[in-house]
Amino acid sequence: MKSSRFYYTLLILLTLVAVACEKNEQDPSFKTQARLLLSGLEAEGARTDTIGFTFAIWPTSLADTQVTVVAQTMGNLSGQDRSFSIAVDTGTTALPEEYSLPASFVIPADSFRARFPVTIKRSSRLTAQAVKLALVVKENEHFLPGPRFTGSVVYSGPRFSIVWTEVLTQPAIWNSSMLYAVGRWSRVKHQAIIDVTGIRNYEGLGYSQTYAIAATMLDWLNDYNASHPNDPLRDENGLEVKICSQCN
Repeated sequence: MKSSRFYYTLLILLTLVAVACEKNEQDPSFKTQARLLLSGLEAEGARTDTIGFTFAIWPTSLADTQVTVVAQTMGNLSGQDRSFSIAVDTGTTALPEEYSLPASFVIPADSFRARFPVTIKRSSRLTAQAVKLALVVKENEHFLPGPRFTGSVVYSGPRFSIVWTEVLTQPAIWNSSMLYAVGRWSRVKHQAIIDVTGIRNYEGLGYSQTYAIAATMLDWLNDYNASHPNDPLRDENGLEVKICSQCN
């Protein structure tokens, strides 16, 4: 009986080894060549595998801006610089003249990552629409496209997108802090905050700062409505604008 159990256990182990070897030969994730992943910076507003930007909150003199893309490697360090290849992927709606990419992409020696800037440009058609630039890792002699990893805020993977417009859009951070101070987002409310306070970027603001914005806006809104009897400030959907936690 002990002998039969031994041979049964041995058979299972040999089967597992055979399956592992087969997977090692067939599954591309087992290749030894290094992998490359793309992502954005949470501090710049990246969420999941995309970062959004609107020129609407900036003076018309701002013709372009730069967005940071992070290239992260999987695999061993190298003592030499390693170039990598990035291509414009399907789904891109931005025109070539509306963005520019670096001439080359390099992971420095003894490093797991590099950052590179993508310049996005203002154009007349952005006042009525958003455009998208989808970037994808292309295989070269140093790297294969890596798998997709989902994180709590920013994802990393073989593809990363940049979306920009000149239409006022809801900032990614709004529902994390501003919602509880000034209420739900609307273009009218957002524009009023910019006009009254001059504050355009809400990334990194603490609760004391967002509630200070709310106090300023509440005073302004009360004055506005008092000077417009029977005609309170309304948003783009016809709802009365209010300044309070989670309200319109």
